[in-house]
Amino acid sequence: MNAKQVWPRVALAYAVAVLAGLCIAPAQSPDAGLADKAERGKQAMAEGNFDAAAQIYAELVEAVPNNPGLLLNLGMAKHMAGRDREAIPHLQAALKIDPNIFPANLFLGASLLRSGDAAKAVPPLQNAAALQPDSPDVRAMLGDALLELDRPAEAVEHYQRLTKLQPDAPGGWVGLGQSYERLAEGAFSQLEKAAPESAHMLVLVAAVRVTQQQYSSAFYLYKQALGKMPSMRGVHQALAEIYRRTGHPDWAAVEDQKEKALPPLDCTSEKIDCAWRDEQFDDVLRLAKSAGEGEAAYWQVRAYNSLAAQALGKLAGLPPSPQRHLVLADLHGRNGRYVDAVEELRAALKLAPGHPGLEHELASALYRARDYEAAEKLSAKLLGGQPNDAELNWIRGDSLLALQKAAESLPPLKRAVEANPDLLPAHHALGRAYMQLGQDAAAVPHLKAALPLDQDGSLHYQLGQAYRSTGQIDLAKQTLSTYQRMQREAKEQQRQLQQEIQITPPQ
Repeated sequence: MNAKQVWPRVALAYAVAVLAGLCIAPAQSPDAGLADKAERGKQAMAEGNFDAAAQIYAELVEAVPNNPGLLLNLGMAKHMAGRDREAIPHLQAALKIDPNIFPANLFLGASLLRSGDAAKAVPPLQNAAALQPDSPDVRAMLGDALLELDRPAEAVEHYQRLTKLQPDAPGGWVGLGQSYERLAEGAFSQLEKAAPESAHMLVLVAAVRVTQQQYSSAFYLYKQALGKMPSMRGVHQALAEIYRRTGHPDWAAVEDQKEKALPPLDCTSEKIDCAWRDEQFDDVLRLAKSAGEGEAAYWQVRAYNSLAAQALGKLAGLPPSPQRHLVLADLHGRNGRYVDAVEELRAALKLAPGHPGLEHELASALYRARDYEAAEKLSAKLLGGQPNDAELNWIRGDSLLALQKAAESLPPLKRAVEANPDLLPAHHALGRAYMQLGQDAAAVPHLKAALPLDQDGSLHYQLGQAYRSTGQIDLAKQTLSTYQRMQREAKEQQRQLQQEIQITPPQ
């Protein structure tokens, strides 16, 4: 589940308004009771009884075939009931009769998008945008679909339009920020291919190391960049910041002075640098097109990242709302700040008490923040209404396992893998639970299924032990040999990552 699933794009109020304009009239059928039935369908939608509404509209469609309004109503009812795949053919049938029905295009795009078919969602959403260019729902979903299809440059257009239509809503700003981030990632990949050893590449990697507080490594990379391009602007300033963060303000002053000693900017020949200095990031992107391949990609990375930061920075100034807190929680979670995500979700629930989607997100954040008692309690509550939810069963089971309650963890973990056999973390947890209970033979298939998760060999070690205890000696030897190799590789990688390069005073 994510922010887009918690708050559906197409609002119920909009769906009911559409229905009010499209219900059939008695004169359209010899059976005057059909109009009453249509009214009951509309009322069921207004009350949120979507399955009942879908049943009513299915009967009406059977009685009055090829009525685009009724086909639309049936498709909308099924969409609102979460039965998107069933909604799609009815909406397509309505559009076959009249391709210019705006809500049919809108809900077809929404159903396809929510069914995981973003590519097919784009054409009806583009049709909807042509029919109603200022629809926030259309702009939001088009942006979402294009971003999912890794077409961020196109997504930017729709998110920008959305932020103008709804400047106080978080969704547009988040989508815009994520689109710019994706564009920055693409430019970084281009630079990595075009000039992997360049000063530009070294500076970008160093900047990332600084955000990760790997100051020694960043220091080394910045020094390497200066060796390749002594006149590169901003590097001495970056070194000064590292000195300040590591307790050397006197050394930082020297690097600040070196930065100031560089020749003044000549905005005739250094147009990109001047645009960057003035924070004219769109101009940076325009000017970068005429630069060399490596330099162009470098400036694109910096400009797109800055535009992303500007867009996401808008969130802090938005009015309090459940959606705003949810979006901030999502951002915290993507950056591994799960405790902060928990606080945002709790704030969201104060504004929308009992919202099941928010509570689901909170259970996930609590688990990732290692508050296992709270995660287990909340997931158990939510499973009362969603007993077959794979993720909730996994969260509850693995939380119980972390609380040393292996026997209690088995039922929810079994339900998790039954509900979703591809949920590898649930297989891993179930395998560990079986091993803690001395049921190593039962653990083997689940540990084996979870092997793609192994990063350091530890999972191979667990499986090797299970093989050994069940008498599968050859398999145990092979698996433990893989574990030893992965351990050596992981230690070497860790040594390289943690290798302290001495931060020396400036020369």
